Amino acid sequence: MSSAISAQARPDAAAAGQPPDSSAAASLPRARRGGLAIGAMFFALFGAVWLLIADQLAHAHGWIPVVVVIGVAFLLFVSALRVFRAQRDAMVTLRQSPQSQRLRRQFRAINALQWIAAAVVVVVLHGLRLDVWVVPALMLVVGLHFLPLARVFQYRPHGLTGAVLIATALLYPLVSPGGAASPIGSAIAGVTLWLGGLWALRPVNR
Repeated sequence: MSSAISAQARPDAAAAGQPPDSSAAASLPRARRGGLAIGAMFFALFGAVWLLIADQLAHAHGWIPVVVVIGVAFLLFVSALRVFRAQRDAMVTLRQSPQSQRLRRQFRAINALQWIAAAVVVVVLHGLRLDVWVVPALMLVVGLHFLPLARVFQYRPHGLTGAVLIATALLYPLVSPGGAASPIGSAIAGVTLWLGGLWALRPVNR
């Protein structure tokens, strides 16, 4: 899963100790908000994925939970898309700055490592016939990748999101009646991502 609060989340020259020009400085808050909106779109989609996994693990056969999950994900995605479109011109203004390019490179590296780790986890656990542990293991990988993102983008909510996912991945297989096959962990992961997406859309500078 890409958690992607985008590499535009903190594209300011001031973060690198360089004074921005007036036009760039005026664009910084809007560009940051646009970057957070991109992340919220990913949170909407991948939060839905985790909740649909929870639905499958719960062996639910009704269509109502699926429709509700898709509907909420759609509303969150569209809300984030509207915020992004409103801030896109400011993001374009700063896109070619050295700081913005550096952040995008770091984001892509972290995201690539996440996907590689996820693929290795799936292959190894399948080879060991431990497929039931794939879900908590992937949740752990996703949670861990939020920690460097929090540092790179200087965005504390990433750290909280990662901590919740890591704690959930480690604990729910031990305390849930269904163990690693319990839908509880996936449900917590999905709700956590949706809450992170909603928080990112708050109309304040962070």
